[in-house]
Amino acid sequence: MLEQETAYYRSLDKDWVATLEEIRRLDGFGDFLRPDSFATLQRAAANGPVVILNASEHGCDALVMTLSAVEHVPLPKFTMKLSRMLIKLIQSASGARNFPVAQLQALVQETRSLLEPPHRDDRGIKFVNTTPDDIFRRVLATLWTSVAAPIIRSLALTKSESPPRLWWCPTGVFTFLPIHAAGLYDVQDGERVSDYIVSSYTPTLSSRIVSLPPASDSFKIMAVIQPHVRGYSSLPCTRDELERIEKHVPQKCLVTLGIPEAPATVENVLSHLSTVSIVHFACHGVQDAKRPLESALVLEDGEKLKISRIMEQPMPNASLAFLSACQTAMGDENLPDEAIHLAASLLFSGFHGAVATMWSMQDDDGPKIADSFYGNLFKTHESPITDISHPYPDGTPAARALHLAVAKLRDEKCSFKRWVPFIHLGM
Repeated sequence: MLEQETAYYRSLDKDWVATLEEIRRLDGFGDFLRPDSFATLQRAAANGPVVILNASEHGCDALVMTLSAVEHVPLPKFTMKLSRMLIKLIQSASGARNFPVAQLQALVQETRSLLEPPHRDDRGIKFVNTTPDDIFRRVLATLWTSVAAPIIRSLALTKSESPPRLWWCPTGVFTFLPIHAAGLYDVQDGERVSDYIVSSYTPTLSSRIVSLPPASDSFKIMAVIQPHVRGYSSLPCTRDELERIEKHVPQKCLVTLGIPEAPATVENVLSHLSTVSIVHFACHGVQDAKRPLESALVLEDGEKLKISRIMEQPMPNASLAFLSACQTAMGDENLPDEAIHLAASLLFSGFHGAVATMWSMQDDDGPKIADSFYGNLFKTHESPITDISHPYPDGTPAARALHLAVAKLRDEKCSFKRWVPFIHLGM
């Protein structure tokens, strides 16, 4: 019986290899199902460096990829133990997880012991208080000194009013850390990542080498709002968010769903996906880490627009998805190496860029970010949108537009919890 089963599987393997060889003999299919070559992957750095962040019990480091080289940057100050402490502190400070006071204080003490030298002096990063903002300051300072600063130095970057772009490709525990916000915020004019680069994230290198869709002869945005759904917290500011978008986009270029005359049903949203370039979702999102295609956006009457339904739609113009929803770029701690959060899933579905949040955003920040984001996005082009037939570029300037929008929110001296979670992914 065992011999028969073994022979059966050997026969299947032989058939599989023969089929692959037959396909690869076809014109244009020579690399079918083969991993991308290094030369192909290096094209990911065509528009700026890509930094692959690696963490293990044996050590942590970064690979800084440019079009001309790949540089190895050791990160000796960063360890797996430290990363786990920082993740828990961020979860506490962001409100994603509640720790008893005694446990939080013990966590702060343990992190402090990892950062400070044996003999207390002016070196090291001091943890004094356990308020959310104080914790954020220390975590972001630690990420600056132990991760971001060595990488910035390796690229010989200087501060700039118009900084260049850089893509972070985090793996493992790095996927839960806001590297884009790393910096020294407890001193005046302290150094910060945002002084040197405009940050984007990419779930994989291969997602950086896809071709952009051709420029469309007409430009449309679809704005989808869902202020109230039974069983979920209300999002009353989404109406204001829509008004801010309408301020920047002429009515004939805007498809609006979630208003009385056009409810945000799953079918209504799907029917417009093939014609729009940018989709703005202001609603709740739910993630299914084990079955990422079941992750969804919550629409009218609690209907769920699943990633699997979006992937079925032809989207020739899909450029950008703006997810003004809860935790749309939060992965699963049990699967740290899987790029399966809602925003990444939309990239794999056909969108070339996404704006998302690492934890729940504050409802009244949605209108502020949307207003500034779209104002900056459309300001980057030579002429405003005045006619639906006017050829309009795609959403590739989105990273810089978000960079400026977050800077404006940060300058309002709001809490770290409010501005840190916003990130850009993709092109």
